[in-house]
Amino acid sequence: MDHATEQAAITAVLAGDRDAYRPLVERYQAGLIAYAYGIVGDEAAAHDIAQEAFIAAYRRLGQYKPAYAFSTWLYRIARNLAYADLKQHTRWVPYDETLADVSAGDDTPEELDTAKRAAELHRALGKLRPEWRSALQLYYWEDKSYQEIADVLDAPVNTVRVWLSRAKEQLRSELI
Repeated sequence: MDHATEQAAITAVLAGDRDAYRPLVERYQAGLIAYAYGIVGDEAAAHDIAQEAFIAAYRRLGQYKPAYAFSTWLYRIARNLAYADLKQHTRWVPYDETLADVSAGDDTPEELDTAKRAAELHRALGKLRPEWRSALQLYYWEDKSYQEIADVLDAPVNTVRVWLSRAKEQLRSELI
């Protein structure tokens, strides 16, 4: 979905066509859940946060300014909800340690090795500061530019660069 299509959908929703919001939800749902999960480390909470973000965005769609990409605005809403959720639920620690046992099952050695590496990466990501992890997710998984990440995280672009650099450095030391 390109920017013009998103803007047309937003215009249609503001004109009263509630069904025009569906393509926006379908476009960003998986990424938003993954992003929220990266902050709170709890899958159920991530789904709830994503749903709340879509509802909040829908209700405030009249306040959306096309100077930012819709996704940037939506991710910023989700970030704020996720951080608020973290403050309320201190029992959630980023990336819980309840990963599946990678030695169980009928997997091939290659699948076990891949699962083990994924588990190691998962644990290493969990040790990062939330804003570093968010910056990594937005950059590598959501393909956002430094400026878009700065807009989502409400931080200067140079700070985003530093966060990404430090996050990569910490991951390197954790995984080597």
